[in-house]
Amino acid sequence: MDRQKINVIIVEDNPGTIEYLRDLISGSDALAVHKVFDSAEKALPELNHPEALWLIDVRLPRMPGTELVARLRTQHASVKLCCYTAIEDPHVITEAIIAGANGYIIKDTAPDLLLLELETVARGGTTLTPRVAQKIFQRLATTSRENSPLATMETRVLERMASGYTYTQIADELQIAPGTARKHIENIYLKLRVHSKAEAIRKSRESGWLN
Repeated sequence: MDRQKINVIIVEDNPGTIEYLRDLISGSDALAVHKVFDSAEKALPELNHPEALWLIDVRLPRMPGTELVARLRTQHASVKLCCYTAIEDPHVITEAIIAGANGYIIKDTAPDLLLLELETVARGGTTLTPRVAQKIFQRLATTSRENSPLATMETRVLERMASGYTYTQIADELQIAPGTARKHIENIYLKLRVHSKAEAIRKSRESGWLN
């Protein structure tokens, strides 16, 4: 007996995108388009469909897609939610995930991969396409560096220490005096509360302050 398909509710305001998604999903053995809404407000009365897979654009007129995601997640802990958008801003991606999205897919994702990712979310999994995952890691790395106790020049000095540069080579590359380079290294040890180059590099990498 054929397994029952999972209903997909699309919330998207672009007619061309809607048509594309309808055509794509019609070729799936696991999914079927159930309803389509061109705004979050029109979709609100359908919040009583926790069994469906919701495919939501982030940039919608008036209420943003991330707010709809949050409302759905608040009402139904197990609902399957996937953002489908052109927005690659890591802050928006993080906001969507915090709101409760199970997946975040960029609109130029290849059709075969898109369908595979949707079916993954429909089966209860989570997904981030490779480019989205890269954005998240970049955001985390940036946040970690922002929390570093080291000044910008001290970080640049430490990066070169980690690459095996001597004091003289560090000074030459950064166009500073050797004595200034040594002073920066002293400050690095003091701020990180370490006593050696190896300790400084290890602690900085573990804390995300150094690649």
